[in-house]
Amino acid sequence: MEVRHSWIELLIMFFIGVILTLAVGCGQPASPPNPAESPKKPEVSSSEKAKSPDELMEEANQLMMEDKIPEAIAKLQEVVKADPNRTEAYIELARNYRFGDNPDYAKALENLEKVLEKDDKNKDAWQEKAITYSLMNEKEKSIEAYQKLIELGEENSGIYQSIASNYEDLKQYDKAEEFFNKAIGKYPQEILPLSQYGDYFRRRAAVETDNAKIAEFYQKSAEQFQKAFDLAKPDDPMDDKPGLLYQVGSAYMDKWNRTQKEEDRAKAEECFKKFIEMKPDHPWNSSAKESLETLKKK
Repeated sequence: MEVRHSWIELLIMFFIGVILTLAVGCGQPASPPNPAESPKKPEVSSSEKAKSPDELMEEANQLMMEDKIPEAIAKLQEVVKADPNRTEAYIELARNYRFGDNPDYAKALENLEKVLEKDDKNKDAWQEKAITYSLMNEKEKSIEAYQKLIELGEENSGIYQSIASNYEDLKQYDKAEEFFNKAIGKYPQEILPLSQYGDYFRRRAAVETDNAKIAEFYQKSAEQFQKAFDLAKPDDPMDDKPGLLYQVGSAYMDKWNRTQKEEDRAKAEECFKKFIEMKPDHPWNSSAKESLETLKKK
């Protein structure tokens, strides 16, 4: 005899089957995770890895070459953080702090002191200290730092000229001339100390009020430039031999403006004419020609 179920019984049986299926599934242990399907940790790129002090210093050097001062300072700070004993980084920090439109001399000195605390004979640090003090208009301290350099055995004409310039700013002219003469005496084959000394006498003449003194300073200026001219090599553009002759003529012309002596006028004229012959395309040629016209008119 065929058993017939009502639709209600069929529906109840269906739900019972679903419930039993779910119950069996929940009772089974979970299958172990497949390693191949596990999420991977993101790899750290090479650019995100910590850089060595050498790499950071190389980046700082590149920024300095590109004249990116704030960025270079930030990079150099990373260098000293990674390597607190990196002397060159402190010195470069000092240099960069004194560069730019808004130099921070206090921070420059602070970094130099960090070097000198560990090595009070570091010549680069003393050099930077001397320059920084000079820029701060603390000329006496600048001179002391340059003197320390000399004590440490670091001697060159530039150090003596810098000391002389500091004494000039202090209006201690005897000391200034002493150190200009030391630079010339110790380095007789160098042109720059002679030309710098010539410029010094021209500056002295510019602030002097006594005509006789003014003429004396222009004479001394002409003599120093003449010595530089005699020493300069004709084929060396760095020496600029024609330009030195122009300076001789200019000094004699300035002297003539005070003395009105024919010998000074004649020397100035001779120098300007020879200068034009030596280097017809020199940038100062037009000025020399104007000076010759002035000498003729007067």
